[in-house]
Amino acid sequence: MKSLHSPTIVRRISSRFYLSIVTMSAVVLVAPSPVTAQAIVAAAPKTVTVTEAIRGERLAQHAEMARRMYEPQMTPRWPLNKWPSALTVDGKPRAPWRISTWGPLSRESGFVTGAEPKTSYTGEFEMYWSRMPDFRITKYTVWPTEQGWIARIIYQGTTKDGRAALAHQVDIVSVDDTGKVARIEWHCDAGEWIDQVWSKASGLTAAQVREVLAQANGWNHLIDISLGRAKP
Repeated sequence: MKSLHSPTIVRRISSRFYLSIVTMSAVVLVAPSPVTAQAIVAAAPKTVTVTEAIRGERLAQHAEMARRMYEPQMTPRWPLNKWPSALTVDGKPRAPWRISTWGPLSRESGFVTGAEPKTSYTGEFEMYWSRMPDFRITKYTVWPTEQGWIARIIYQGTTKDGRAALAHQVDIVSVDDTGKVARIEWHCDAGEWIDQVWSKASGLTAAQVREVLAQANGWNHLIDISLGRAKP
């Protein structure tokens, strides 16, 4: 496994729109102040077309949305009011809309959001924090695309009895033409998350976690077990 304690590397992804700064603890996307396609065209070489300028602006916007989504999660129990701003290109609330999702356990699913601040954390993260108070993102890298972004994420935490947990995840996020997140896919190795996170967060063995997840509504049952609301 690659060490997290690597020296600082600065990689120039685009000379005009953003930098990806990789440090020993995190990857932070630094985006400049909002720019317009017209301003880019005015400052760019004559060979740059309006289409290319608009594409560059869109990449910068998606990089900033991703930063707003992941950077707050580098602090355990991050402020709940930070999440909505990552769901729209301008960071402002919109009328309620449905975001489709995919995950290794939930498969095709979704939820309705109005980009308003949440009033409580999800049961999943309450489960993590019940036995790993410092569970959080420790490193992330984002590749913005014209359709959204792809992110590689590392989560880490320490159980109350001193055991370390580390797991990886890849997000594929789609943004629609109106500047709203339309779809989020969470890709991970379920085996790694069972061994590294879900067993430690629930207090069960890896084999017991697999048994629970194999049941109907197993994911929600695992959360209930972890939070003391149900028995294995």
